[in-house]
Formats: sequence, structure tokens, C-alpha cells
Amino acid sequence: LYKGAVHIVVTWEFINFLFTDKRVQDYLKFLPEVGIPDEALFSTVNHNAFLDAPGNFPCKWLYC
Repeated sequence: LYKGAVHIVVTWEFINFLFTDKRVQDYLKFLPEVGIPDEALFSTVNHNAFLDAPGNFPCKWLYC
């Protein structure tokens, strides 16, 4: 789980990934339990190297 900005710039491929990837859909079901779902969705998908979203920016540093 990553926390970050609500406003981001992403590619159309990234948006398509949000709507079609099963892992992201499962994560969306979990998000209502999180206190900051809007700030967690995009940052987690963008920085999570395991998901490998198109156009992502995997977090390889301690602070991302």
C-alpha cells in the first residue's frame, strides 16, 4: 500500500490496466477499508513493481 497525490498524469494504457487487471479489481474491493482510498489507488498501482502497470514508475528507493 502506497500513499500519494490524488492528481496524477498517466497513459491511456495505464487507465485501461486499472479497469481490466484482475489484481487491481481485487484491490479496489479492499480500498473502502482504507482511510485514504483515493490517495492509495493510483500510487499503489503506479509504484508496485509486482503489478507492472504500463507506464508505471516502480519505487526502487526508500522514499517514493
